Order: sequence, then structure tokens, then C-alpha cells
Amino acid sequence: MSHVQDSAQSHTTSGSNNTPSLTGTTAGNFLALTVGYAQQTNGNPPTVAGWQAAENPTAQSFLAGAAFCGAAIFYKENIAGGTDSPTVTPAAGSTGCAISCQIEEHSGIATSSSLDTAHTNNAAASGTSGDSGTTGSTTVPNTLVISALALADVAGASHAAWAITTPAATGYTSAGVHQDDTATGRPAEFSYKYVTSAGTQIASWASWGFSAAYQAVIAAFKLASQPAADQSATVAHLD
Repeated sequence: MSHVQDSAQSHTTSGSNNTPSLTGTTAGNFLALTVGYAQQTNGNPPTVAGWQAAENPTAQSFLAGAAFCGAAIFYKENIAGGTDSPTVTPAAGSTGCAISCQIEEHSGIATSSSLDTAHTNNAAASGTSGDSGTTGSTTVPNTLVISALALADVAGASHAAWAITTPAATGYTSAGVHQDDTATGRPAEFSYKYVTSAGTQIASWASWGFSAAYQAVIAAFKLASQPAADQSATVAHLD
């Protein structure tokens, strides 16, 4: 298991599709696409053709329901290798959708049925910290945990320096953070970690610079290699 590489972050605004690209990927590996966005009109989330959604909830509303912010995690298993350029498409009927996203490549992830557990947390006006909420317990010990955070100023303002703390809590590594939403994209942070014991998972961000609505998502994926099953069962002795 290892983190192989990340794409450059990709940022768009005004309802445009967002197409990040990652080159030189290896056949059989795993890709995660983390997304943060904000839009008007409705809270319907964006879509990504050809990718599975680990967590892609309805966006969190703010500004009395006039605006929405959301986060999502998509993934591809057992990839063909080469270049991957997914298209993140804003929901039909949404307006002004601004998107920040990034692709991560990992090796050693299960090549099918890899998604173990996932969770979403959000708030319309949380202040200056937040978390993904806690997942259910993972069903296997060895997992890759990925998190994504998206923010939007509750007053609708833009800022050049959001000061989002990175990574998402102890044990995580930040894959990328976008702190400036004055031009394109949304303030967002994407983190990951590897875990070697079964249990619940949470990603938390200690602070950011402005009172914000937020949505955070987290997902755990099974690694291909797991500890051997315990074969030490009690044997009945016959006299």
C-alpha cells in the first residue's frame, strides 16, 4: 500500500465543467477524486461519468437557502493505467457552480468492492472548525481513509486566505488545499491516511479563518492485503 501521486488541483467557476488530469498512472491501482464546490439554485450534487461515488450527498444550504456548498469523494478501482481525466459536471439546474477538485493515486487497494464505510457532516453556520462526523466501524483492519472539506462564507463573501488547517487531524496527510476563492474554485482541503486496525473513522479540521457553512465527507476503502484469518478455533476432544 502506498500513496503514488496527486494531480494538480483544478479550479473552475460560473457553472463550467471541471476536468482534472493525472498522467502516468499504473494499471491495477486505485484513484480517488475529491471535490469541493458551491453553487446557487439547488443543492443537487455534481456527477462524474465512469466513476463510482463513495459519498456525494445533497449540498449544505446557507444564505437562507439561496446558496449551497458541498463535498464529494468518487473513485475508480483496478484502473487501466495511463492518463485519467474525469469530468466533474455541475448538477442540472444549478447556477454559478464553482468547483475545486483533485485526483489521488494509491496502490495496494482492493481491485473490487473496495468501499467499506463512509459518512457526511455539514452545518449552515458552524463557525470556524468542523469535522466529517464518525463513520461506522470498518469491516477489515487495513484501510485507506480519504476525506474532503468544502467551505463557503455564510455572508457570501470571498477571501484570498482562508487559513484552513492542514492536514485533517493527526495521522492524516494533506493531498491538497485551496485557500483562495476570490477568482476560481472553492476553499477546500483533501486528506488521506492508512489505517491498520478496524474501527470508526473521523476527519476534523481545527480551524479556518471565517465563519463558514461547510460540508465534509469521509470514506474508508479496503486494502488488498489483510491479516490472515485466525485459524485457532477450540477443538473438541473425543475420549
